[in-house]
Amino acid sequence: MSERCLVGLMLAAIMRLMAGIKWSCQCNRHEVDTKLPRLAGEILNDWDAVITFVGDPDVPPTNNDDAERAHRNAVIFRRISFDTRSVEGSRLYAAALSVIDTCRKHRTDPWAYGSAQITAGRANTLLSTVPAQVRT
Repeated sequence: MSERCLVGLMLAAIMRLMAGIKWSCQCNRHEVDTKLPRLAGEILNDWDAVITFVGDPDVPPTNNDDAERAHRNAVIFRRISFDTRSVEGSRLYAAALSVIDTCRKHRTDPWAYGSAQITAGRANTLLSTVPAQVRT
């Protein structure tokens, strides 16, 4: 069997599997007294995003690795500092971690980005909330 034929068979199998998942979600969307209808509705509402990884090899099937990695620093901080001791402190720490992580993903220096944001705020000007390349 040729490679092209095998690829065609695999794609057909994937399409059948996706159709089965979608059908199952549609059937269970109206169940009563379970969490299943909510999950089915969420999957159906975001169907294109849910199946993106099937057609794009650069998109991982889950984001668990990134989420686990991002969460790790917060857990370590909480353990060594005995938490932030206030709701405001927790929110500030979560926001700071989010900014630092986003800057790293955009290959931007978090300190330079933060400094640029503070400078812009003092001058009453707006900067993008998504960090661009900020060179130090």
